[in-house]
Amino acid sequence: MLKDNELAGDVVQDIFTSFWVCKSEINTAIPLYSYLYASVRYRIINMMNREKLKSIM
Repeated sequence: MLKDNELAGDVVQDIFTSFWVCKSEINTAIPLYSYLYASVRYRIINMMNREKLKSIM
């Protein structure tokens, strides 16, 4: 989705960091794969939306 390996690596690292910080608050009934997939997906969508907004202003 990002077409930039370095940026994608940064997103994954941010997700794992936030996962580690909030590990006690995460619902353990949800499979880890689903949680990580959704987290990365939404983080990338938010990044893209912020970039669009910056380009408009």
